Amino acid sequence: MSVSDIFPDLELPGQEIIFFNQNIVHMSLRENDYFLNQGSVCRQIAFVDSGALSASIRYDGHDYRLARYSANQFVTVYTSLFLQEKSDWSIQATEPTQLIVIPANLITELCSRHNCWLCFWFRVFNNHVHEMERSILAFGVAH
Repeated sequence: MSVSDIFPDLELPGQEIIFFNQNIVHMSLRENDYFLNQGSVCRQIAFVDSGALSASIRYDGHDYRLARYSANQFVTVYTSLFLQEKSDWSIQATEPTQLIVIPANLITELCSRHNCWLCFWFRVFNNHVHEMERSILAFGVAH
């Protein structure tokens, strides 16, 4: 999978696509492997190529599932990623999962290289907000 497959309608210059593809990391997770442990600082964002993950928080001895991520979604804990603070969330594979991982320093470098990446990241964050709104609405309807 290439970056141009993620948002096919977004125009990215060829040299930017090559640079991106040369600097990402492919990660395989087995069921129950962690992408991020609660209490760790998040240093990456990932695109779920296949599989699924669940984000949860442990509070008062109980685990609460906050979100589920599946193929073609981005996964991270944005507050931890941007503020470089310990995460209250953990993100764990619920089945064998393939990720395309983008380290935090690559995000910064991409944005300094070309303006097209600002549009790319805007789309990523917009999709995340949309998914969170859907989750909140679904939670409200279910309870």
